[in-house]
Amino acid sequence: MAGMQVHVNVETGARSAITGKSLGGTKHTLSVHGQALTVLGLKFQLESLNDVDIPPEQQQLYSADGVVMEDEKTLADYAVLDGDTVRVSRR
Repeated sequence: MAGMQVHVNVETGARSAITGKSLGGTKHTLSVHGQALTVLGLKFQLESLNDVDIPPEQQQLYSADGVVMEDEKTLADYAVLDGDTVRVSRR
């Protein structure tokens, strides 16, 4: 798999869902805890998806505005909001 887009639904301070759609069209939903989730934490959750064959250390995430997301930062650091899309590719 060359990459995927993850559509993010975030509710600050609440248990939320991240819905992912692979380039092949398969949709997935992950549970997250608001915007405090780190980018690295998101990568590990993405790895649990059946059709994501990219280990976390090889994943490169991009915010909705195309900024490379750093592992130690949180979704809040990138102002990831409800309905935003995060792009995932292999480094």
